[in-house]
Amino acid sequence: MPNDTHVTLEQIVALRGVSTSLLGEAVTGALAHDQARAQRLAASLNRLGPHDPRAVRLKGRLGQVEARRDSLRRERERLKKLPKKREAWMVAGQLRDPDGRPLDGLTVKLVATDPQLNKKLTGVKTDANGDFVMAFTAADLGALEPKAKALTLTVKKNTEALYTSRPILAFAPWSTDYFELTLTASS
Repeated sequence: MPNDTHVTLEQIVALRGVSTSLLGEAVTGALAHDQARAQRLAASLNRLGPHDPRAVRLKGRLGQVEARRDSLRRERERLKKLPKKREAWMVAGQLRDPDGRPLDGLTVKLVATDPQLNKKLTGVKTDANGDFVMAFTAADLGALEPKAKALTLTVKKNTEALYTSRPILAFAPWSTDYFELTLTASS
């Protein structure tokens, strides 16, 4: 059974008290700050030389800064992928294996009980980071919008179903449902 976490991005943003655009600006600012800090640490490390006892501590700090920078870069790329249409309902997330490695090339799709609606709910493939983003507007769904309730999220590899959520999703303009899934071999 996969480990799934389901929260909306808006809930996260509300808790932080900022908008998604401000999150993007904050990530960019943090990256610039960390870049400058990494340069200062590297310069100090070069001045001390490899045999100075303080060099070990500085190497540890530099490693932490570089790991945080990598994490911030991934977050910045994820924020760039979010559709610009704010009136859209977005379903986004990330798929990983139990070791934390991203799962690339899996098909993620929403499924409805109505076959006509299923034709409008297009799926996407996960990218190299295991990320996926789908966006739907009322115009995309047309007259079938009222039927966009009790949708399930499915993950497939070729034709093999790896994961199917409970029927918990419903079309909700101006919102994002975000999933972080860890899929095991038996999923």
